[in-house]
Amino acid sequence: MLGGGSPGTIYMVKPEEINRAGAAVPGLRYEIHFLDVLEMAAVHSARSGVTIIGVEPGEISFSLELSPAIEAKLPEITGVVRECLQSMFAGS
Repeated sequence: MLGGGSPGTIYMVKPEEINRAGAAVPGLRYEIHFLDVLEMAAVHSARSGVTIIGVEPGEISFSLELSPAIEAKLPEITGVVRECLQSMFAGS
């Protein structure tokens, strides 16, 4: 998630906080933005509280490996995801 922070910065946002500008590329017949999927789910009452967890990349390239900055932050990132899931399931 490109938020302007340093590599490894963790962002937790609600769908309504995401800027849709430039999200879709005109002319691609099958492209659908994940916000469209969330809106479709809401129409069918299948969407409750959604939190999107994103991480500022260290670099954007073609690779199967994490950048060193992200790899160093991985325990913190997984901890945030784990806490979010625990609070979500504690409330159900």
